[in-house]
Amino acid sequence: MLVSLLFAWKLLLYVWGWVPFLLGANAPKFPQALHNESGTVTVANTGRDGSGTVVTIFTGVAAGSIIEKVVIKALTSTVDGAVRLFHNDGSSRLLAEIKVPISTPSGRDPAWGYVWYPPVGSGGTPEWPLDGAAESLRATTETGDDFYIIACGKDYA
Repeated sequence: MLVSLLFAWKLLLYVWGWVPFLLGANAPKFPQALHNESGTVTVANTGRDGSGTVVTIFTGVAAGSIIEKVVIKALTSTVDGAVRLFHNDGSSRLLAEIKVPISTPSGRDPAWGYVWYPPVGSGGTPEWPLDGAAESLRATTETGDDFYIIACGKDYA
């Protein structure tokens, strides 16, 4: 009988949504809202340290955000080069360097494009965390080719 009462009490707490309240800081955190941002990168920057002309593509929110993928699309012809992605939290760190091949779009051939996925995170899916509104994803192009970059992610509540 006592076991049944304890089980019923736990079930009631769970149904009423009190479990996260009782867990406090140990409660699991789940993304709540979709968050997509984009930018156009056009100025050549050969630096690998995040200095110089860098375009902010995605900025986290105060509760935190995750980036699930980054879509890169050339807007014009491209030459051999690279697009670089940086995680900035006050200082920039090179996150990814994507090789760009020579490409000439035409009526038959599309412009060069690439989808970058971050490493698999703790949730078992590709994700890159931004732990607050002061953190961002930034991008540069090595050669000055024009690229449209879209970062797709989610925000925590």
